[in-house]
Amino acid sequence: MLQKEELDQLDKGWATIMIIWIALLGSLAVYLVVCKVVGDQLTISMAGSQLEVFKYALFGIAVMTLFGAYFFRKLLLKNIVGMPGTGRQTASHPAVGKYTVVIVIVMALLESIGIYGVVLFMVSKDAVSLYQLVVLSAIGMLYFRPKKEELISLAERMGSDE
Repeated sequence: MLQKEELDQLDKGWATIMIIWIALLGSLAVYLVVCKVVGDQLTISMAGSQLEVFKYALFGIAVMTLFGAYFFRKLLLKNIVGMPGTGRQTASHPAVGKYTVVIVIVMALLESIGIYGVVLFMVSKDAVSLYQLVVLSAIGMLYFRPKKEELISLAERMGSDE
């Protein structure tokens, strides 16, 4: 069981984790706005069968990225307790730093799915694929969102390993 001081440290770190997550989720909206603004100025640089192959490849990579994020997150959360820390002392609990690393890595993987949509849009002006990939990315980010219970569980595991 964690002490009150440790729970306070976790609460402070939790606020930072949520700000990072919201910023990464919000960047998907920025991608949509940028594509909407520059969409009229783009010229289609790929069409026909090349575009179809490229589109299927990006959607395939997006699905693999989604599954990869699932397994990568599981692996990191399972093995993160034994990993060395950052080497610097902070006012927050050590679990906050380790959990933040996991969240940033997984969210970056999921964000890349939205970037695939932006790339496809820039090449072909295919707005439907852009929306599909950005929504898939957002769904992944919501599904794999940071969970305070995981952070507390990680902190408890770290405390029992000392």
